[in-house]
Amino acid sequence: MIKKIMLLSSILMFSMHAFSQNYSDRRSQFVKWNLGLNYTGGALPNKEEGTSRWLSKYTATLSVDVALSEVFYFDSSDLYLQPFVETSLPAKNPLNSNLKFATYAGGVHLKKYINQNFEKGRFFLLIGGKFEYVVWKLNYQYGNKDRLYRSTKLDYVLNGGAGYIISDRMEVFALYSKGLAKTYATTDLDHMASMSSFSIGLKVTLVKNWWFSN
Repeated sequence: MIKKIMLLSSILMFSMHAFSQNYSDRRSQFVKWNLGLNYTGGALPNKEEGTSRWLSKYTATLSVDVALSEVFYFDSSDLYLQPFVETSLPAKNPLNSNLKFATYAGGVHLKKYINQNFEKGRFFLLIGGKFEYVVWKLNYQYGNKDRLYRSTKLDYVLNGGAGYIISDRMEVFALYSKGLAKTYATTDLDHMASMSSFSIGLKVTLVKNWWFSN
């Protein structure tokens, strides 16, 4: 709980600093701070029974887009490096209601806008990966007392997808993710599986950069 409070506090401090940047600040010509909300879902396999159940989670994301090509005017850069951190709300394992989990991740995407007629378009592509900690909590009884057991798994996740710029302050995106390690518990913590998932999300830019102005 303390770690989660510290993480959320850090995100809030970064957000306040980014939002307080002056509209004409030269730094905002090359970087964009974003806050996002994502929904992620995927089929969690139960190999023992040969079935699967849908697993869902919701995450909050803080990211920054850093221009990799020189910006001349009106956001002419079409290539960005996008470091990000994210944390999820607690979610239940659909195969075992006594198992709950939350995820904490950090990674980086390469963000490439699709040019149209030598002009920067609204569509963009994303590719990259992240390190993700999956923290499991198991509620059980020992004697007449309720106990809580924690287990932490580390996964490396590959991401790829696309998005669309709705306005100068808002974008939507969709991602396909492939976990490389067995970090998701199925029926219990002795049976783990890797997981592929799909995500959809919305991001809001905290600073209105001058290159988006008409």
